[in-house]
Amino acid sequence: MKRTQFIAVDDVGQRFQKRYFDDRLGWHETIVSRGAVRNELVSRLSRLSLDRIDEPPNGEPDTFRVMSLHQF
Repeated sequence: MKRTQFIAVDDVGQRFQKRYFDDRLGWHETIVSRGAVRNELVSRLSRLSLDRIDEPPNGEPDTFRVMSLHQF
């Protein structure tokens, strides 16, 4: 299973810690800009919807959550 988290590292939300997990490689972390987070999320969500063109509609909606760090 792959999992990606974006955690704000400054008070104004311009820099984020990107944490991603891969079963083979484990956790990796890097610092990315707000623009990079936005571009990656838009790209990922667009790609996911294009991958599903031939599938019947799913009754379960996709989820996206923004949480403060203490809510993890």
